[in-house]
Amino acid sequence: MNESAVVRLLFEGLPPIGEQAPTALPFSPAELAASPLALPESALLPTDEGEAAETKADERTQKNVEAESADDENAQAARACTRRKTGRSAPADTESSALSGWRPREKNGVRWLERPVPGLPGPVYITGAATSSLDAARLLVEADLFPEWASVLVLSQSAGRGQMRRAWSSPAGNLYTALRLPMAPPFDSEAAAPACGALMAEALSREGCPVMLKWPNDLLQAAHELLPGVMPGREDCRKVGGMLMEERRGALIAGTGFNIISCPPSSMLRDNYAFSAGVLCRTGGTPWFSRLCEGKNDQKTGKKNKDIVTIFTLWTHLASSLFSCYSQQKTLEPWWPALAQRHLAFRGCRVTLADACPERETMVRIPCEGVVDGVTETGALRLSTAYGTATFLGGSLLPGNGEGGSIPADARSSE
Repeated sequence: MNESAVVRLLFEGLPPIGEQAPTALPFSPAELAASPLALPESALLPTDEGEAAETKADERTQKNVEAESADDENAQAARACTRRKTGRSAPADTESSALSGWRPREKNGVRWLERPVPGLPGPVYITGAATSSLDAARLLVEADLFPEWASVLVLSQSAGRGQMRRAWSSPAGNLYTALRLPMAPPFDSEAAAPACGALMAEALSREGCPVMLKWPNDLLQAAHELLPGVMPGREDCRKVGGMLMEERRGALIAGTGFNIISCPPSSMLRDNYAFSAGVLCRTGGTPWFSRLCEGKNDQKTGKKNKDIVTIFTLWTHLASSLFSCYSQQKTLEPWWPALAQRHLAFRGCRVTLADACPERETMVRIPCEGVVDGVTETGALRLSTAYGTATFLGGSLLPGNGEGGSIPADARSSE
């Protein structure tokens, strides 16, 4: 079994960064089980296999403990600060050991409960309420606990952020994660955001949730059938998710959020918002969160369904799909532009690109109009303008006049 295929519950939370609130509040196994992030039974190893994996993990942990002190004064001070600011204590050892499958672990001042879960590309950390998933990832990177393809899944965010440091509404029930990507092509360049967006769009499509990639890193779904060749208006598409790339100590982290059970109303969006918000839907227009209510009990047998879908299973499916799609690329030629082209929003539509940053003149910011032609290997948006083909590394795509528009045929969730 992949030794990194584990879930790590940060039951003590995470300490503050600077003067802000604790990065993550304590989150016990009982609280996890009652939350939208709960692990379904189908995600867990059978008892015998799980115990064997845990025994091997125990042996590795013992070697680590013998090699270093995991309870130094700094770690004690950090945990004391977390308890002092939150007013909550970590769960007692007796409580954690009583919950089958969880084993206590500790390294570099961070303590967690761990259990093996098959099929993960890297460890998945889970926290309760946090400032943001990116903040949690930052602390884990600094503690040398966040390898490539590791991710952290948080219950809610009090300081979630998007492009231009804009606030991101982050109540419990939606999906908020941060994933570490390899610092290798295409993620080691300006292409990182659109390449990651293309991979995420592909992964969501495989989960039955077709989306469009709004360059460079937003994900949209159509609100209704749209007209070909016309840029849609702000109410014709719904923003269901987005990504933000940050680099910390040489580690590239992709913060991701998806509206699962709720989204901010238009009144809460900035005055010049491009598209209204919406919840993630499956093909046919059914909200994805309806799957959270399906199959809790088999209608024929009345027994509990072990395959119930949760936000945890959605994220692990997406993370595994991202890893699989990336790792299968054996060619030296850039592979991701074709993937982006498949899911790119507004292909063939005349658009306005506000604050456009030409690829060859990065200090210039000008408005530009043109027809969306594609994405280049460098991550630039390619437009056909009145003066020829131009490429841009920055800018904001503005909505049309609301008469409708074209989208990729496989990204119409309401058909």
